[in-house]
Amino acid sequence: MSVARLVTYATLRELTSSSYSVGLRHVARLADGQEILLLDDRGFSVGSISPGIILTREQVELDARTCVGPGEPVDQQTWTQVEAQHATFIAERLRLAGVTIDADEVSHLEHDVVLDERLRAAVA
Repeated sequence: MSVARLVTYATLRELTSSSYSVGLRHVARLADGQEILLLDDRGFSVGSISPGIILTREQVELDARTCVGPGEPVDQQTWTQVEAQHATFIAERLRLAGVTIDADEVSHLEHDVVLDERLRAAVA
């Protein structure tokens, strides 16, 4: 089994005139099309949207990628260390599912963000 790419599914939970909330499910898509769940406990909300602010696909995709990792450096960590730690975490999750992959391979995978129908309709 080989990993073709990482995919984050973004689902619109709530949309009002002044805020929105998005749920995220992060998977590894294998070359044969199967998917392995990596994270399903993430999401983000944006409140206090000013009138006239337009929700864009690019911003939602950026927020989704940010939420599923890697996170921000803490204490004396560098971005390189945080990215390596995240790639190691993903590689370990995949190894537990029976997929042989190392952190370096994970760090080079493409990462798609797929918006659900409601979210696609809400973005400019």
